[in-house]
Amino acid sequence: MNQVHPYYIVAPDYRDNSAGVQVLHRLCDILNATRCDAYIVGAEVFDPGLRTPPLDDTTAARHRRQGKIPIAVYSDVVTGNPLNAPVCVRYMLNRDGVIEENPIGAGTEDLFFYYARAFTPNTDEEFDYLILITYDLDLFKPDPQREKNGPLLYLNRIPPSAVDFSTLPDNIEVLSNRNPLSLPDLAEKLQSATVLYSYEMSGTCTLAMLCGCPVVAMTLPGYEKFGLSKQTLQIFYGNCGYAMADAEDELKVARKSLPFIRQGILNCERKFQSQLRVFIDKTQHKASELARHKPPSLLRHNAYQDWIAARRFSADDVLRHELTSARLADPPDFHIAVVDEGNDARELARTLRSLAGQHYPHIFVSVSSPLPAPEGSNPRRLEWLRGEHVWASADLALRKARPDAWVGLMRAGDALAQHALSALAEYLDEHAGLSAIYTDEDILEAFGTRHSPRFKPDFDPRLLRDSGYTGGLLLAKNEVWRAAGGWRHLPGYEDEFDLALRLAEFVPAASFGHFADVLYHRGSGHPALKNTAGPHVVDAPQSPVPDAPEARSEPGVPLVSILIPTRDQLPALQRCIETLFEQTQDTPFELILVDHDSSEADAVAFLSGLPAVAPDRIQVVKAHGDFNFSALINLAARHGRGEFLLLLNNDTAALHPEWLPALLAEMKDPEVGIVAPRMVFPDGRIQHAGAVLGLSCAADYPWVGASMDDPGYLGLLAHAHTVSAVSGAALLIRRTLFDTLGGMDEHYAIAYGDIDLCLRAAQAGFRCIWTPQATLLHEAGQTLKSVFATPQAVEAAQRRFQEARRTLLKRWLPQLARDPAYNINLSLNSRRFELEADPVLQPFGPAAARPRVLALPADDSGSGIYRVCLPAGAATEKDLAAVRIAAGYPAPVQFERLGIQTLFSQRQVDDNHLHALAELHDLLPGLRVVMDFDDLLTAVSPHSYHHRTMWKDMPQRLRALGGMIDCLTVSTAPLAEEMLAYHADVRHIPNGIDPRLWVPGPVPVRAGGAKLRVGWAGGISHAGDLKQIEKVVAELADEVDWIFLGMTLDSLQPYVTEFHLGVPFADYPRKLAELDLDLAIAPLELNRFNECKSNLRLLEYGALGIPVVATDILPYRCGLPVTLVDNRPQSWLRAIRERIGERDALQRDGAILREAVLRDWTLEKTLPAWVSAWTG
Repeated sequence: MNQVHPYYIVAPDYRDNSAGVQVLHRLCDILNATRCDAYIVGAEVFDPGLRTPPLDDTTAARHRRQGKIPIAVYSDVVTGNPLNAPVCVRYMLNRDGVIEENPIGAGTEDLFFYYARAFTPNTDEEFDYLILITYDLDLFKPDPQREKNGPLLYLNRIPPSAVDFSTLPDNIEVLSNRNPLSLPDLAEKLQSATVLYSYEMSGTCTLAMLCGCPVVAMTLPGYEKFGLSKQTLQIFYGNCGYAMADAEDELKVARKSLPFIRQGILNCERKFQSQLRVFIDKTQHKASELARHKPPSLLRHNAYQDWIAARRFSADDVLRHELTSARLADPPDFHIAVVDEGNDARELARTLRSLAGQHYPHIFVSVSSPLPAPEGSNPRRLEWLRGEHVWASADLALRKARPDAWVGLMRAGDALAQHALSALAEYLDEHAGLSAIYTDEDILEAFGTRHSPRFKPDFDPRLLRDSGYTGGLLLAKNEVWRAAGGWRHLPGYEDEFDLALRLAEFVPAASFGHFADVLYHRGSGHPALKNTAGPHVVDAPQSPVPDAPEARSEPGVPLVSILIPTRDQLPALQRCIETLFEQTQDTPFELILVDHDSSEADAVAFLSGLPAVAPDRIQVVKAHGDFNFSALINLAARHGRGEFLLLLNNDTAALHPEWLPALLAEMKDPEVGIVAPRMVFPDGRIQHAGAVLGLSCAADYPWVGASMDDPGYLGLLAHAHTVSAVSGAALLIRRTLFDTLGGMDEHYAIAYGDIDLCLRAAQAGFRCIWTPQATLLHEAGQTLKSVFATPQAVEAAQRRFQEARRTLLKRWLPQLARDPAYNINLSLNSRRFELEADPVLQPFGPAAARPRVLALPADDSGSGIYRVCLPAGAATEKDLAAVRIAAGYPAPVQFERLGIQTLFSQRQVDDNHLHALAELHDLLPGLRVVMDFDDLLTAVSPHSYHHRTMWKDMPQRLRALGGMIDCLTVSTAPLAEEMLAYHADVRHIPNGIDPRLWVPGPVPVRAGGAKLRVGWAGGISHAGDLKQIEKVVAELADEVDWIFLGMTLDSLQPYVTEFHLGVPFADYPRKLAELDLDLAIAPLELNRFNECKSNLRLLEYGALGIPVVATDILPYRCGLPVTLVDNRPQSWLRAIRERIGERDALQRDGAILREAVLRDWTLEKTLPAWVSAWTG
């Protein structure tokens, strides 16, 4: 087993009086003792003597990063898979459904382990057992000296009111968990009992037998499922320790057999280790198999958990929201009604906790419940409406709210995100014209696990006709709520859908808002989740929605002009035309074919004779010159007579008679300007289901290759819905709209003309609909094959494609970055509506500070850390800016999507980066670009490793760079002087350290006569610097111990006492401290490159309190208390020898240096300059 996968054991608080709870906690302890990794989930009380760590978010995130597969262990009282774990173990401590009266809802792949044979579904089969004995046999044993006090009656799950005490001994005493005893007290109680009567199976019965007290097994009408049947008793105890009646002769036999109970338990203990090995082997094997194959469901779940972890609400976030809310001129009032049907008080408590935890003051809550109000309720913010008609009273409470209040309804068990109302208040303040709003949501399990997120599109009236996608948190201004008829509770739990439909009748689409963040957590017990259509999807009612478009022909059906550009490819064209006439019999249409220089004889002959077949329905128009799809369509459109134009590729085919009526049916809505069908490959897989703006860096088609049976994300492949753009391979548009827009833009010769057309239609106020009710075959790409048949033509096409892409981005970048039909939390790098997993590309939170900065360090070791990562982290931590650190340039559409205001990069002068900067400069003229340099790249020393790879045209590169940036930051004043040749705004920002990273080691204790430890740290670029001290190292080899970290020269190796390999920066401060140096050296070669360098090495040594001898060169003449020498060997030798035997003085010098560094050279001092550079 290469990797141990962790166990997440769901268990309540630890308590001594529950054998089941003890088993779960003990199992966690034993697994950890066997070097497995086990955690408890759901408990807050633990036995300090057991190894039962609670699972926290940090640990779970670490497991995901390490690729570990969680193994959830659920007892029989847990229903479903609340942790949404890939591997589920059902640890049956009782029969299914006995304790919580509900089935466990196990999955088909779940693993079962049983605590006893009596709990198996069929005792004749072989099952896996895990019988973990928790009884203290030294405590629970007979005590012959203890006086017998009389009989006991054990009652736990059976209420006393159900018992006929007249059938029991008069002096019987009730033993119940309602009055729990400590384990010693319980042992005494059982040792002094003559007999224990019980109606239910319990570990207490076993404890009684261990204490010498026989059990009388009884049954009670109505509670048989808890009962002690003879079969169950025989499985558990054989024929020992119990009697089926309290007759003395039966009790005598039971008392005589009590010793065998102890022996049986000892036998179980001996078997446990082998059972545990089976448990571990089977569970780890299952997890390892999943780790190897990584099913998509697991990847999606992990991505969402990481998304949650990245957006964890902090105290700073709370403060930001509170301050922002306090600054609102007209903060909205929220009135939330909570409906509780009395099923589970814990669910109501969860909902009320989430409302009480809102960091927004303007909220009032009405609770409609059959339960009494809890004590301590705040009447100024909460009213309690007790009664049976909970839905009606909740609606009435909302109707009484202020007309301008935002009202909504929640079911008990659902919860709001901690920042929900403050975020919505800020959003509503920025979008004053809204009258209704909904949010994204997920599912919340009882133990706090969240999963199955629903990242919804912006308001889509077409999608709403078929799917109640708006979901749980739906708020509206009260005047609109009342006008729409308020809440109507419906059977089948379609009331959310019904409300959304009615609100849509009163609220214009532009006033129906959507907040794209998960603010609503739907409880896993929510009735809507039982819908078979999928996770909290509510499909349309069976009766048709009024005014819903239907695919049927009617009198006066308008003429459709079908525009088909073509060149050669006769078989494809013939199939296209034949299927049009075969499958389009009830809708009038005409064909306008544009023959673009066909040259194949059969195609030329076919097109020449085609108009004669149907002169009134077919035209063939000639076109010449370079291929330009947009121009060909415009030419065809000028010859068309139809009220609607259908752009159609020649490699398509109609598949069913309803295809064109279905498209026209969507045009009944006057706000719809463009409609497109589903298109499939010849093998039936999806080829076209609408376009997503921003996908593939510009616009692209999702779901390519998906099955036609796949409902898609949120059921989008199964329902007609609004999209932002569709393919021109099959696109129906109103003729009037086409003419108003001026037709296709002929700048788009081979690509993106259809996207541009759809965007211009949207700009004119029309919507674009994709529908699966119309399906065409499309052999994508065949149309262009005849046009670009040579390598030269393909190369030219690629250039024209890039030109079209640039034109699209230049014209539509803001729209491409924010597709209203595609949630901003979804990835632009996936065709499957998947969550954006890259934290850099995830949207900023609503309370994110300004400015938004994207930082690109040049490395992950030296200057990249000091001059990019550390300032970025500090500015974000102090809420001075929201800075994200990326490994490379995102696409321009991602910059726009994230709202990045400043790009902060570092010495990016290679061809790829200059090209990327040029594109950003062109497409995002408002983007501020700040470039950092910490070295003079025009003067790299010949001795440096980097000299051979440095560009010879560096000055030209720097000049090109200077024309695309707004500001240069540099580490030293001399470097600033040099860089003024390339840009007018050069800012000198010295390096600063973060003291939290630099903790000195303990003061070294040296043995008498121990050599001085003298050291150096650096990398491969410092060969020229080390050459300055070659003779010094050799001559002092017998007088000091030389310690080198990172690199050394071949010539120095014979004299080096210790050499340590370089380490990542995260380990570097600690590693440098562990060198235990008495003295550090900082030699620099004398040249212009080093004159422009910084004093960073002095800062590192000084932060650890290590005194320094350094070259007397400009960057080290910075006022720090270090010893400066020229680079003559005798100067270095004298300076070091003077310090041999002066350890106390060296420690004092180091302390003085550290004090100076921490006083004058910290990141805190330079941070304002960094923020100023980013903001201008």
